[in-house]
Amino acid sequence: MAGTVGAEDAEYYYRCCDRRTDLLPHVKKFLQICESISSHDDIKKILNLGVHVLQGSQRSAAKRLLHVFDIAMGKV
Repeated sequence: MAGTVGAEDAEYYYRCCDRRTDLLPHVKKFLQICESISSHDDIKKILNLGVHVLQGSQRSAAKRLLHVFDIAMGKV
């Protein structure tokens, strides 16, 4: 396995080089992508992916973003 997505910190952990990448900027882009898509099924898939990445994170920024995703899921 090349790496893992950390549930506690919303990061991607590269096992081979012991590096971490913050996933919050990438997940924020999901919302921008959803604004330009007309297919409700595609929007739901993207929002679900964002929720899965953010779930379990202890970071306050990730929790706030997860709340935004939950609201968006309710509107779709």
